[in-house]
Amino acid sequence: MRIFRWLVRLCSLLFLGFQLASFAGEPWSAMLSTPDTINLVVWGFILIGMVLAWKSEGGGGFVIIAGFIIQVAFQPGVLTMWTMWIAPAIGGLFVISWAMSEGQWSR
Repeated sequence: MRIFRWLVRLCSLLFLGFQLASFAGEPWSAMLSTPDTINLVVWGFILIGMVLAWKSEGGGGFVIIAGFIIQVAFQPGVLTMWTMWIAPAIGGLFVISWAMSEGQWSR
């Protein structure tokens, strides 16, 4: 159980590091369009869920998954991009880890 929890945390740390490197390497251009602004806000919501999940696995996992659902509602095309499924997969693993620690799946 403890190993699983730390593996999920490591995945979230790698994901956050990659996102930070991508964001830092992207030059700022002109004003963002409304859809881009919405995507950026929702992606920030997902990243906050990644950080929150270190303290509250269930809460953070559900925030990540909710952020993905909101993103799909605004831009259904993300369902066809496999890389967009990494964040909700990590969120799902956090929820599983939380359920295991709460004794939901102890048997």
